[in-house]
Amino acid sequence: MGRWGTDTFQSDDACEYACGLARQLVAELDRFAADPELNVHDVDDEVAARLVVLAFLVERCRAHVDAAIVARWSARFLGVCDSDEGLDSYYRDEDVAPRRASIAAPLEAMQQRAG
Repeated sequence: MGRWGTDTFQSDDACEYACGLARQLVAELDRFAADPELNVHDVDDEVAARLVVLAFLVERCRAHVDAAIVARWSARFLGVCDSDEGLDSYYRDEDVAPRRASIAAPLEAMQQRAG
């Protein structure tokens, strides 16, 4: 089909590239989720950044992530945030809820698009 509009992601090549990035991010996030040693620092830094980029690809580039996968990630990553050694051991009390919300937001956005 080639190009069907003027937006950057209104072309087959751009969408193919974006979907490739999305697949890579899904694989990386799956590895984090499966890691028994996953800790709040991993979620706060490495996982959170990947979630934001993936949510962008899902929203703007129509990349697909299965709803069950996002639900599994939400349980795992937010579970780490809420654990005894979670965000409250890393942030001031007034910063815990906003930081958790910023980690949850891309998960929620992807869940809405997937469902």
